[in-house]
Amino acid sequence: MKKILVSTFLVLIISYKMFSAFYYIPEFGEVYGSGGCGAVNYGNVESIFYNPAGLAGMTKYKELVSSFNKHLYIEGVDINIYNLGYAMPVKFGLVKTKKVDNKYKRYIIPLKFTLGLGIYGMDVNSGLYKENIYLFSIASKIDFRNKKSKNSILYGASLKILSLGYAKDEYTITDTVFSSGYNKTAFTLDIGMIYLIKQSLFFGLNFANILPADVGLKDKEEIKPAINFGLGYKFFMSEILTEVRFRDKVEDYIIGYRHSFFNNKLRFSIGTNTTTGNFSLRYRFKLNSVILEPVYSFSYPYNMQTYGSHNITLKFKF
Repeated sequence: MKKILVSTFLVLIISYKMFSAFYYIPEFGEVYGSGGCGAVNYGNVESIFYNPAGLAGMTKYKELVSSFNKHLYIEGVDINIYNLGYAMPVKFGLVKTKKVDNKYKRYIIPLKFTLGLGIYGMDVNSGLYKENIYLFSIASKIDFRNKKSKNSILYGASLKILSLGYAKDEYTITDTVFSSGYNKTAFTLDIGMIYLIKQSLFFGLNFANILPADVGLKDKEEIKPAINFGLGYKFFMSEILTEVRFRDKVEDYIIGYRHSFFNNKLRFSIGTNTTTGNFSLRYRFKLNSVILEPVYSFSYPYNMQTYGSHNITLKFKF
């Protein structure tokens, strides 16, 4: 009986995923802990996965992040999610020559941007179903200064390569859906922007999957474009974050809160959306010239009997 239940559950996962592959935004770290408010996430490597514009907020360190997410559903069903990301700020001067009063003068145009590489993966029961996203991101920003304050517009884009695959077993081998193969690859594009007002109020907008991407094995099945809009506010050592996600219709409302202690060494996040309640805890260690930030995140779904989802994230700044 147990084997039948597990098999039925896995078939449902496959059927569901065939209709909505690459549907969910990656789940990890403090963004996960704050309910998934990623459209306004900026200044760190995690922006590769949520809003590429946020990479432009990185100004000092290179960052490397890795995470593993364990979904605990019924016995015999394992859903594992993992992420790996790297981002680095790039600064250099472009030398130009201009003729002034019959003399040639050289001047330098400063160029600043951030590059990012990311991998997101999901594995159901050791290869029964696999889903991977490979991201190549670039971001920059424009600053607007006056005597009283500085506002900034961050903007960026991510090229995404989408890859999925199914295992060949007694269930899939007889299904005509897999007559053309068990794997599919496509690509699409995300673009985003974040507007910072006095570094305390910020708006984020991410347009995901704006290029058509067909991931259907037998029939055409395009990834639906999505729009994620977020609003955040910083005060003292706290942040309030909100987000609304659209895909044909409004699909999710998210609200999160973060607070820092001990000069930002310790930070906790809580958040909720339409399906889960979330929590995360991050601590910062400084080891010579390297900063290590481990994060533990937990998510509990409202509509499923489960032990919840646990995530461990490690981030290095150097």
